[in-house]
Amino acid sequence: MKLILNADDLGFSPIVNQTIFELYNLGRLTSASLVANMPTSQLALDEIKDHPNLSVGIHLNLTKAKPLLPAAYIPSLVRRNGNFYPAALFFPLALAGRISQTDAESECRAQIEFALEAGLQPSHLDTHNHWHMLPRFNQLIQKLAQEYKIPNIRLTSLRRSLLPSRIWLITAIDRDVQLRQPISPHYLLALDDWMCISGKPCPLLYRKTLQKLLNHPDVTLELVLHPGRAYDPEFPPDTISPKRRQWDFDFVCSPEFDSWLETLHGEIIQSRNIL
Repeated sequence: MKLILNADDLGFSPIVNQTIFELYNLGRLTSASLVANMPTSQLALDEIKDHPNLSVGIHLNLTKAKPLLPAAYIPSLVRRNGNFYPAALFFPLALAGRISQTDAESECRAQIEFALEAGLQPSHLDTHNHWHMLPRFNQLIQKLAQEYKIPNIRLTSLRRSLLPSRIWLITAIDRDVQLRQPISPHYLLALDDWMCISGKPCPLLYRKTLQKLLNHPDVTLELVLHPGRAYDPEFPPDTISPKRRQWDFDFVCSPEFDSWLETLHGEIIQSRNIL
């Protein structure tokens, strides 16, 4: 198995930025995803220059804080206060057809071009809260990746996102997966979904069912981390709290994590290029 270790939410806060770069310096992640519309996004872009070998992509965001574009340009995306709809409202609105494709594309372009103008050469595209997995938006993220020559995207099939509640249903490699440009990994595993309230991974992470699925040389897994510190006074409200982000950080730095990778025969790849 080939393994991409990606940290989401670069730009959320100075402490989140710090922990992401710390994990990279420790050899515990290979890429990160930048949120372009947060107060510390520019700070993150400045720090990226000191880590030239870190693959950095764009975490396209339509569900948190304020957009880069004026609200009047993208009216279907924003509330009266000028902020994006939170995920709990965005998804029902999107499924009901009340989120404009044109508005979504315009804001995404603004976020990509913000990063490009700062000198970033994005290695991949993904989305905050995975909104690109909605059928209406699958083609949008692939279109943007192709147009901006961004070689990789996060997977666009929700059924290949590995969750503890349904992992027992999966017994073999998804043979229907056809890799194409832009490239996408076979599976996605967000570590936060597998953490218990004790701060430790749930036992299902070690089940043979998961090992059987992933322990294959042709499989590429993207392991998504949300690192941070339990104390983060500048952290914006989010579905994943600073406390839970500390759990991600601690587990990835532990010998237990190394042992888990050994059971999967996981090979950490140093780039998003999974050809």
